[in-house]
Amino acid sequence: MRLAAALVVLATLAAPVAAQSGATATPAAHPNFSGHWVMNPAASEGMGLPDSLTMQVTQDERTLKIDRAQVSQMGAQSTSLLYTLDGSPAKNTISGNGMSLDLNTTSAWQGTVLQLTTTADVGGQTFTQVDHWSLDPDGKTLHINSDVSAAGQSATIKIAFTKQ
Repeated sequence: MRLAAALVVLATLAAPVAAQSGATATPAAHPNFSGHWVMNPAASEGMGLPDSLTMQVTQDERTLKIDRAQVSQMGAQSTSLLYTLDGSPAKNTISGNGMSLDLNTTSAWQGTVLQLTTTADVGGQTFTQVDHWSLDPDGKTLHINSDVSAAGQSATIKIAFTKQ
């Protein structure tokens, strides 16, 4: 049961529940997710959703930086994550509820969708989360669909954000 609770915390902390900017595109037609994003609870679903979640996302040709703040039943938490956009591994460490986890993430573009694949060791079990980031055509809604698996269990989390 403690592992399941840890996975919920990890999924909401690590979910590059990210943010994407307006319809700005790079020459390769990849969207730019930069901006200030606020979770839309009515359009989000899945286990362990926080009560509130905001993200400040900064993106350039090579990196995606996410500063997240969330409030859940476990209190307020903030994280800063930095990812590479060229497929090379990125390492981040997150902390929460007395736990510290080392995250290893790789990225891949699938057309206009950014896929971030994150793995971590949670109590001897491999945690895997695959996030798919996409923007609505108007650039004002960010969707992060996450497939999470660990300890023989899996779940899907869908979070929608509105650009502020």
